[in-house]
Amino acid sequence: KQWYQRRVAVGTFFFFGTEEGTKKFVQDQVKLWLRDLEGLSNIAQHEPHLSYCAYIYGTSKRWNYLMRTTPQISEHLEDIECYIIKRLIPSFTGHKVGIDHRAIFTLPVRHGGLAIENPVEIADREYQNSLRMTEVLWKAIFNQEQSIRIADTEDQKLIDDIKKQKEETFIQVKFEAISHLSPKDARFVALACEKGASSWLSTLPLEEYGFSLNKQEFKDAVAMRYNFPIEGRSKT
Repeated sequence: KQWYQRRVAVGTFFFFGTEEGTKKFVQDQVKLWLRDLEGLSNIAQHEPHLSYCAYIYGTSKRWNYLMRTTPQISEHLEDIECYIIKRLIPSFTGHKVGIDHRAIFTLPVRHGGLAIENPVEIADREYQNSLRMTEVLWKAIFNQEQSIRIADTEDQKLIDDIKKQKEETFIQVKFEAISHLSPKDARFVALACEKGASSWLSTLPLEEYGFSLNKQEFKDAVAMRYNFPIEGRSKT
């Protein structure tokens, strides 16, 4: 029963497949996604703001879907995280970052981050949350029930519980990462958490409304957000 339930919850065409088949499918997808990330990195050399938004609202959602439908894939996403650290983030920001700033960057912008999540860290959590949200459905399928009743109040309570757990995780990650930063860098992250301080990051880069930042403007804004050196600025 446990095996069957897991396969029902997976929701992929590997319904009656093997672990090896799932592994191959995920690895093939990762290869495609790495090519997409390379394309975004190239675009970011000229339009980092546009590339950043394309990643946040588009490309990253592809493996988010796979995380929610396929269990135990975190180790297969390590190549993506490696590329994000070594190529993607530097192409957006103009700076290579250490482990503490990488942790900050995984946070939502309202928590002072850049919303560039670590797929290895969140894969299992996303799957478990998805399993909880669809429990009524996959149990109904397993039991061959003719009708399904979903109580709105219980459904909303579950959503609120998952949001609460995520929020607690964000706060824990933030305070852990900040504790390893210098006092000045920590203060900059705290300022980035202020209301309205991140609106330029969460807004689509629409030129007609003046929301699109060019290469220098975007990288300077990121640098000022995290106390990074500003490119081209005189040190005297």
